[in-house]
Amino acid sequence: MSASLAVRMKRKSSRIEIPIEEVEKDMVILDRIIKTEETHYQWYKHSLCGLTLIAQILTNLIRGQIFPFKFNGYQKCQWYDNTLSVVFVLFCCLMTFVAIRRVNYEQSFKIKYGKGICKSDIKFSPAVVRKLVLVSFAGGWVAGALGLGGGSIFNPVLLSMGIPPGVASSTGMYLVMFT
Repeated sequence: MSASLAVRMKRKSSRIEIPIEEVEKDMVILDRIIKTEETHYQWYKHSLCGLTLIAQILTNLIRGQIFPFKFNGYQKCQWYDNTLSVVFVLFCCLMTFVAIRRVNYEQSFKIKYGKGICKSDIKFSPAVVRKLVLVSFAGGWVAGALGLGGGSIFNPVLLSMGIPPGVASSTGMYLVMFT
């Protein structure tokens, strides 16, 4: 067996020589990713959502929006209230960035070796990410302004992107939990 293995990239028509040790290491990582995706125990992804939910609850508790008590001397529309809101939004942006990076990392292995990718998977190209972020922002604003659940806004968008109806409806139900 040679010290390198030719792997055909899906994006490029040229052959690239990759050392066999790197291929074996990548395949172990890819097998672990695929095995994790077959279960509901994707703790890394769940922890990002959990941290965002905890940040939302804490922000609402501090601002006095969940219970009618307020912290000593805390008033809305003051500099510290606005700062807290900005910090929460920045935290949400950071969690979104980390989640997109993680999915791109996993997708890069799947695409590189042509294993574990479904035709209905969203390929996170810059144009798709922009579309998702803009639709998420606009959909969240419309859902909040009209009192709708996020799923009623996002289901049609996910269906238009080629996501199977079962996955789109489960994602919609997951979004309702946060609204």
